[in-house]
Amino acid sequence: MWSDSRVSSNQEKGYSIRCYGILFILVVVIPYLLFRGKVDTIPESLQELENEPENFDVDNLDDNYGAERDIYHIVLMYEHLKAASLCTPETVIRSLFKGATEGHTKPAEVWVWLSHLDQQEEIFQGLEEYIDENKPLRDVKLRKLYLDFDDMMAGTPFEEFYKDKTPKQLGKYGDQNKGNGLRLVILQKYGGFYMDADMLVINDPTILHDGVAQQSKGVYNNAAFKFSQPNHPILNILIDDFIENYNGNKWGQQGPLLFSRVLKRKIPCTIRRDNKELECKGIELDEPVKKWQTRQIYPLAWYSGYSMGKSYKFMVSKHKLNLNDPRETIMIHTWHKHSKLAEARLCKKSEDAYRNSFIGILKSKHCPITTDVVFKNKDDLDCKF
Repeated sequence: MWSDSRVSSNQEKGYSIRCYGILFILVVVIPYLLFRGKVDTIPESLQELENEPENFDVDNLDDNYGAERDIYHIVLMYEHLKAASLCTPETVIRSLFKGATEGHTKPAEVWVWLSHLDQQEEIFQGLEEYIDENKPLRDVKLRKLYLDFDDMMAGTPFEEFYKDKTPKQLGKYGDQNKGNGLRLVILQKYGGFYMDADMLVINDPTILHDGVAQQSKGVYNNAAFKFSQPNHPILNILIDDFIENYNGNKWGQQGPLLFSRVLKRKIPCTIRRDNKELECKGIELDEPVKKWQTRQIYPLAWYSGYSMGKSYKFMVSKHKLNLNDPRETIMIHTWHKHSKLAEARLCKKSEDAYRNSFIGILKSKHCPITTDVVFKNKDDLDCKF
């Protein structure tokens, strides 16, 4: 009797174990096998939501979006994006936080326009971390935006102009002029501050009103200009003249010469001596447009690009630079076409040689994340700037 009850008890335990085992398989194992692909995607989806909490849609922004914040545009349409190209966005970000310590608190965004969004992720991650660390100082955002030339030109006068144009028709400087046109359309659509990717921003550009600078007496340059609100009347005139007076075989015709031609002769605009505001004939402006001081934007002439590899002390002394005062210097145009030769030569010589040069000291200070990655991967890049 005792042995029979014991056997019965063991049978009941075995039955219970089997039941629990079956239940475990039904409730845990099978759902895991069926849905693990979906479960694996949850962290990525959560990460995307965290990175874009506002569900940012560049084509459906509020009309006042640009009025509530400063937007800085840098266009980097490269098949292979070199690390060094991201120095300019980093200098903008750092200068904005520097400005916060000087009382500038207006929200700002840095829009980097790219033909490929999955390159140089190490630098972008480093910049995002830097922004997060400094969030208490100022509301600054970095946005990576996909740029397709045809899509950007759609709905503008450029759409018809570029339709069915051959490379021969666009001329020797056809690709360069596409870049000149893009910057006009981007600001026409979104408003903001455009700057070339060879600008090093030293001090907070928040203090600059809408405007443009002359690189030398009488010669305006399109490497940096600001029109805060979309559909600015001056931009519309610049676009019309770009198309009407297109000459793809003449350097600068759709760039610096375009700005000089329109502002000095076509509109024309005169410069008030008391406040440097442009008074443009026949145009009513909601906000003043100013001629920025040449030294604030172009403290170095174009031929100084060849001297970027010289010592910091030599360059500061020779050109009487005051890089700590925003009234004197906001940014430096490094004239990449010429400076890249000096940078590559120093980079190949040694990292110390590069970092001890004028351009190396500036970049080590104002875009250290980018510069560190350049040297980390310099064997792959072959010191290309």
